[in-house]
Parts: sequence; structure tokens; C-alpha cells
Amino acid sequence: MAAYKSNVNKVHEQLWDGSPLNGRRLLIHVEQGLGGTLEFARYVLLGREKAGDGKISMLCEPELFRILETLEGVDEFYQRRSDATINYDVQIPLMSVPQRFGTTLETIPNSTPYVKVPSGTKAKIRRRQDTKLNFAFVCAGWSTHSDDRFWSCAVNWFATLFDMPGVDFYSIQWGPRVGGLEPHLTKPNVFSMTDKLSDFPETAAIVDQVDLGIAIDTAVAYLAGVLGKPVWTILPFGGEWR
Repeated sequence: MAAYKSNVNKVHEQLWDGSPLNGRRLLIHVEQGLGGTLEFARYVLLGREKAGDGKISMLCEPELFRILETLEGVDEFYQRRSDATINYDVQIPLMSVPQRFGTTLETIPNSTPYVKVPSGTKAKIRRRQDTKLNFAFVCAGWSTHSDDRFWSCAVNWFATLFDMPGVDFYSIQWGPRVGGLEPHLTKPNVFSMTDKLSDFPETAAIVDQVDLGIAIDTAVAYLAGVLGKPVWTILPFGGEWR
């Protein structure tokens, strides 16, 4: 049985071939961004079906730990960048699991939600009596990302939406671009939830309370999807396959 030090980014040995575990321990570990982890976590459920009497451990980002703990079929969860040592017999990167199952367009798991809002969250939106719909939105990602100019957009692009009658808009924007929302906060139906976004579970709590999410290609869009919420994703002109 091998040991995996969780602050090591890659494992190059003992790759799982997709066969029944027959009592062995399988380690599924993340390899991409937060959104990719949320999107492909659905395959852990299929891994459980293949595992039989084996055990499944999942190594994930600290930011998503509490959310992914609500995922069924995993025996143990571990956080990256911790000092934990994980014992396993076979391992596989999360985004390689679909290949092990021979995934086609017709067999992609599409049942949502497959995670839940963790218990203990406190963030709540204002439910005004004259409001018919509640939307959450995020328009910008990390400004330091090399492709940010293709992904992010200005809050002003949403300005005409703010004039929709009967709709309240909740910004779940974070980081230095929060300031772009300030001129719009004079509208009675536009609210900033930035001070509530202490972590991803709190963000999930807000998303779970609205009727629609609107987001650029960032983790919030995937979060809405895995929670079973309708989401409009704003993509650049060269939108990718996902």
C-alpha cells in the first residue's frame, strides 16, 4: 500500500484501471481549478458503483472541502496542502475518471444536485415582498489570470438587466473589482453580498436561495450547476467544449 503526501501535486504510479477494487483503496485527487473539480465530482458517484467493497478517498482543494463532504460515495476526504498522509492501493486524477468509464455524450452523468449546501452556513438574501425573482451574479474573475481579458466583463454590462421589474439582483463578486458595483447600489433591487462571502460554503448558501445564477466562466457557474440551479454562463467568443 502506497502513501500519498497531500502537498505533492501529482502521483505517477499505481494508476487505477477502472476494475473492481475488491477491497482495495482508491484515491481520487483533483488536478485543475475549483470549477473543474465541481464539474467532474459527479464521476465519483460512478466510481462508488465500481468500487464494490473497496474504499474511496478524495483529495480536494481546501476551499471546496466542506461542500464536497456532502458528496455521497466517498469514505474519506482530505485537503490538499495539508500534512495528511493518505494510504491507497490505486489512484487516479479526477478528470481521468471519465476515460476509465468509456464516457460518451450519451452517458455523461447529468443528475443534479449532487452536492448540498453544508450545514452551519449563515448567508441569507433579502426576500422583498414585491420581488418575483432573485438573481445572483458575478462578472469578473482573478485579474492576474493570463486569460482574464477574455473572461471577465464590467458590471456596467449588466446595467440594463437591473431595470427589470420584479427582479432583485445579488452580487457575489469578490476581490478588487467589487468597487465597480457601487454606482449601481443606489437601485433598490441591487444588493452586494460581498461581506457575506467568507468562504465557498457561504457562496453556495446564497446561490441556493436564488432563482437564477448569471456568471462568467468561473467556479460560481459550476457551483450553481452542481447545486441544481439554473445558470446563464457568459463565455468569450471562443467558448470551450464544457
